[in-house]
Amino acid sequence: MAASQIGENDGARVGYGFITWSLARNPGLLDTALAQQPATIMLSFGDLTPFADRIRAAGVPLTAQVQTVT
Repeated sequence: MAASQIGENDGARVGYGFITWSLARNPGLLDTALAQQPATIMLSFGDLTPFADRIRAAGVPLTAQVQTVT
């Protein structure tokens, strides 16, 4: 997702999904998404712990995709 796409939702309540390892390279995207008060933030393919507290503090539900269970 490009930063320019965040907020282009025609007023619909949407969620934003990120590939977690990629979000770590550009963490400002999370702040941009959280400012829209999305229905959820979805994180996949990486460690979500660096982002979980910020998402929780914004009052936005966090959806985590689990790839393996060990």
